[in-house]
Amino acid sequence: MKLRVKDLDFDTKLLVIHDGKGKKDRTVPLPEVLIPVLRSQLESVADIHQKDIANGYTGTFLPNAIEIKYKNAAKDFPWQWLFPAIMLTSIPKTTELRRYHLHETHVQKAIKLAVNKSRITKRVTKFTSSPKQ
Repeated sequence: MKLRVKDLDFDTKLLVIHDGKGKKDRTVPLPEVLIPVLRSQLESVADIHQKDIANGYTGTFLPNAIEIKYKNAAKDFPWQWLFPAIMLTSIPKTTELRRYHLHETHVQKAIKLAVNKSRITKRVTKFTSSPKQ
């Protein structure tokens, strides 16, 4: 859920995952089958971002060090979430409106719905892996 636009590299077909297991960054291959879907997602994110900018939003949430070092990064497209939240978040005691990423409960609900529709009888979680062959 915490992927940003800049984490995708279609040229090299790589995806960078920050703060993964053990708080380490990982670079993983980007499956060819996902590229069209991810490009479509990027178009949706770009549309949302353009509307946000036009409406004067403050930007996305960033780590403090990034926001201090790069003053405009919060509004830069590469720093936007790949899976942005539907609603903007109002920051208390300020006039700032910022966008966060989708909450993991959205994924959990989608998985549950897909499992119910597919009539899978085994327990399925976001961590379920395929059986060893």
